[in-house]
Amino acid sequence: MTKKLIFISLLMLWLLNCIAQDVDLNNFKYLQSSGNIPEDFTSLFSKKFEQDKGMISKEDKRSVRKSKEKFLMESNFYIDQILLSGRILFNDPVSQYINRVADTLLQANPSLRKELRFYVAKSPSVNAFSTDKGIIMVNLGLIAQLENEAQLAYVLAHEIIHYVKKHNMNLFLEKNNIFKGQDGYKKLSLSERYFATNFRNREMESEADKLGLEDIYLQSNYSLKVLDGVFDVLQYSYLPFDDAVFDTTFFESAFMHFPQSYFLKTINAIKGEEDYDETKSIHPSIKSRREIMRLSVSEKPNVNRKDFILPKEDFTKVRALARFESIHQYVILRDYGNAIYNSFIMLKEYPGNKFLETAIAYSLYAISEYKIDGQSMDKIYTSYKKIEGQSQQLFFLLHSIKKDDMPAIALHYVWKVHQQYPQDEFITLLCDKSFDNLINKSKKTLSDFSRKPKEEVKIEIENSINTPDTVAKGKYDKIKKSKANQELKDDNYIKYAFVDLLKDAAFLELFTRKIDKFNEKEKIQLSDKESRLAYKKEKREERKIKKYGAALGIDTVLLIDPFYFVIDQRKKENMSFFDSENKRLDFTTKLNKNALRAGLNIEILNPKTLKADDVQQFNDLGRMNDWIEERFNHEDVELLPYETSNSKKVLEKFNTKHIAWTGVVSMRKKKPMALYIIASVIMPLYLPYTLPMMIAPSYDTYFYYILFNSETGKSELQLSLQANTKDRSDFLNSWMYYTMFQIKNSRK
Repeated sequence: MTKKLIFISLLMLWLLNCIAQDVDLNNFKYLQSSGNIPEDFTSLFSKKFEQDKGMISKEDKRSVRKSKEKFLMESNFYIDQILLSGRILFNDPVSQYINRVADTLLQANPSLRKELRFYVAKSPSVNAFSTDKGIIMVNLGLIAQLENEAQLAYVLAHEIIHYVKKHNMNLFLEKNNIFKGQDGYKKLSLSERYFATNFRNREMESEADKLGLEDIYLQSNYSLKVLDGVFDVLQYSYLPFDDAVFDTTFFESAFMHFPQSYFLKTINAIKGEEDYDETKSIHPSIKSRREIMRLSVSEKPNVNRKDFILPKEDFTKVRALARFESIHQYVILRDYGNAIYNSFIMLKEYPGNKFLETAIAYSLYAISEYKIDGQSMDKIYTSYKKIEGQSQQLFFLLHSIKKDDMPAIALHYVWKVHQQYPQDEFITLLCDKSFDNLINKSKKTLSDFSRKPKEEVKIEIENSINTPDTVAKGKYDKIKKSKANQELKDDNYIKYAFVDLLKDAAFLELFTRKIDKFNEKEKIQLSDKESRLAYKKEKREERKIKKYGAALGIDTVLLIDPFYFVIDQRKKENMSFFDSENKRLDFTTKLNKNALRAGLNIEILNPKTLKADDVQQFNDLGRMNDWIEERFNHEDVELLPYETSNSKKVLEKFNTKHIAWTGVVSMRKKKPMALYIIASVIMPLYLPYTLPMMIAPSYDTYFYYILFNSETGKSELQLSLQANTKDRSDFLNSWMYYTMFQIKNSRK
C-alpha cells in the first residue's frame, strides 16, 4: 500500500509538472482556471464570517472583540468581492507553479503549508497580497518581472509572515486606537495620527522582511545571492519586462519611413529612486530594506543554496505566461503603449507569435480610433515626458504620429498580420474596422497614396524639372512642380504607406470596394421633402420610445454578475454586508422571474451560485468580466472590443450576442437633524411637518441596467432609475419587468 501511495504521489507531481509546461505560447489567448473551484470562492461571505468569528478569544476585552468582529466582517466581504471578480485564477499553470515553490519553501513546516492557499491575480502591476485567512494572491506582473525561482520564494516568505503575525488585523486594531486617541495617542494631531499609522505599517513590513528571511527563507535551500535582485524588481517595477532599444523601423516598410523628428535624440535616464521620505509611505524605503537584508545575510554561507530548486525551464515558461497575460491585461486596461512595447520585447524571443502580433495590431487600431475621435491621449498611454528608458522612443513616436496618419499606420500593420492569419475572424474584422477608419473617418482615397516608391517619384520630378522648356513655362507649371516637390518631403511619408500593399490584389480590391461603398453612401442626398419626412419619422420614433419604451426584439441576453449593495449613510462603515449578500441572491431570483414574465430568455453568470465543479462557468465569467471592464474603460468611445473573439465562444453557448450588466444600490440617507431641530425651535408652528421628517427613515434606491452588443461594443439600452423610497419588491419588480419587456418586445 505504501509503495502504491508513493507511486500515486510521484505521478501527481509529474502531472502537475506536465500541466505547467503544456501551454502552447504560439496559440496563447488567455490564462484560465482548472479543476474544482476552491471553497474560498464557493462559500458565502456570511458563512466565512461566522466561522472566523467563532475563533475570537472570549478573554479579549469587549471593545477588542467588537473591533475584531468588524475587521473580520469587512475583510471577508471585500476579499469575497475580489475572489469572485473574475480577476483571480486558481490551478492555472502560474498558480500551480507558485504552489510548488511554496511546497519547496515550507518543506520543513508542513503544518503551516496546509494553512495557506496561493492564487494568481490578473494584474500587470508588481505586487503580492496576504490575508489573515491564509489566502495569498500574487499578481502576474510580479511573476513577469522576477529573475528566478528563489526571488519568488523570498516574496512568498514575506507574505507568509504577514499571515502568521496577523498583520492585517493588528494594523486594523492599531488604527482604531490611533484615530480614537487611545493607548497613548490621545494628544496627537490628525496629521500626527496619519504618520503614526504609516509608521506602524512600515514596522510590520520590516518585520515581514526580517522574519520572512530568518524564519522561512533561510530554512530552505534557496540562494542568498539573488536576494538583492528582489529589491531591484521592486525599485524598477514601473519599467517594462526589459529595457531594449526600440527599433525605429518597426512600423516602417521598405517604402514608408517616419521623419527623423518623430524620434528622440536622447531618452530619459532610468532613475528608479530607492531612497525617499519614509514618513509619507506605508513601506520602508527600498534602500533601507536592501541594507537590512544585506546585513542579515552577510555572514551566512551560500554553500549548496540554489537559484532554482525546481527545473529552471518551469520558471522560464511560467514567467513567459505571466508576461503574455500581462500584455493581455494591458490591452484591456487601454495601456496601449506598454502593450506594444512589451509585445515588441517578447517578439524577440517568440518571433511571429500570433498573440503578440495581434496585441500590437489591435493597440494601433485602438489608438487610431482615439486620435480620430479627438480624445485625450492621456487616457490610453502615459505622456512620453514621464517615461524612463528605451520605451520612451515608442511613446514619443505614438505621440508624434498625426491623427489623420494613424489609421494608415494601423491598417498597414493589421493587414500584415491578416496576411499571416487570413482565416482568423477577429483579425479580419480588425482589417475591416481599420479600413473604415481610413476611408470613412479620415476621408482618404486611393489618390492619397502613391503606387510608386519615393525614389521613383523623385526621379520623375527631377526629369520634369530638368527638361529644356522648363524656363519657358508659366506660373501654373511652377505651382504644379512645387506641389510635386511636396511629395518628397519627410513629413509626407504617409503617401508611401501602401506602395507594397497596393500590389496585393486582395488589399487593392478591398480598398476599392470600401471606397465605392463610401462614395455611394455620400451620393445619397435626400431632397428637402425627404429630409423633412425622415426627420418626422425620427421624432415619432423618439416619442414612441419615450412613451412606450424601446422595442429591441431580442430573444436572449447573457447577464453578467448582477450586483446589489445596501448602504446606510448614518454609519461610519456604511456598507451593510449581510443585507448586501442576501439581497444579491434574491435579486437573481427576481431577475429570472421577471424575464420569464416578459418572455425574455436570460442566462445569468453569477459567481455567488457556483458549485465546486462549475469551473467552466467560472472561466466564462472571467472572460465576460474582462469584456465588461474593457467596455467600461472605453467610456463613450465606440470601437471594436479586443475581447470580442474571447467572449464570442462564451456567447455562442447561450446563442446570443447581447451582454447585460445590472444592479441595485439601496441607500438609507443621513438626515440633517441639526437643521430640523433649529427649524422647529425658530418656527414651532412647523413642528408637525418637521417631526415626521425627523422620525421617519429616508431612503433612495437606484436601479442600473446596460445592454451591450458584443460585436460592436455599442450600448443598445441604458437605464438609470431612482426612487426616494426603500427597495420594496413591488417597484423593483416593476423596474425589472419594464426593462425586460423593452428588450423582448418588438414594434408592430
